[in-house]
Amino acid sequence: MDQNQINPSGFLMDFDPAHRVLRVRPHGVITNDILIAADVAVRQFLAAEGADFGLYDYSAVSDLQVTTENVRDFAGKEPPAATIRMKLRIAIAPQPFVYGMNRMYETLLESKRTDFAVVRTMAEAEAMLGLGTLIFSRALSRLLSPPSGFCRSSDRNE
Repeated sequence: MDQNQINPSGFLMDFDPAHRVLRVRPHGVITNDILIAADVAVRQFLAAEGADFGLYDYSAVSDLQVTTENVRDFAGKEPPAATIRMKLRIAIAPQPFVYGMNRMYETLLESKRTDFAVVRTMAEAEAMLGLGTLIFSRALSRLLSPPSGFCRSSDRNE
């Protein structure tokens, strides 16, 4: 990953406007706070513009400090209305520990939704989407700052 693109939020977002694919790319050590911030940014983008597909690319994640309880909480959340209209959301998780947590999330969603899948590579995700090569030409850096009033759990403990 280009070091100039590293964002202190713990994730990057970009968009393929031709295919209407939103991609979220967490990097480094992922905590529950980073997942919450990414969820807020995704909800903001979907409410404003929408997307037909979503990719969550965990390829640059070095550690996942998210508990199974956090995964259960995310699976139990009411999805943003715009994701209900999405055709498919795919997690790209090459690391076994990240793949396993995403499979747990997928299993927890099965009774509510069937539009989430987990794969190990971008090539598998592109094949599953069937759209050809994706070109993420639009960076979404304006959404990477926590909204006003957002408080990380680590901030509350100080």
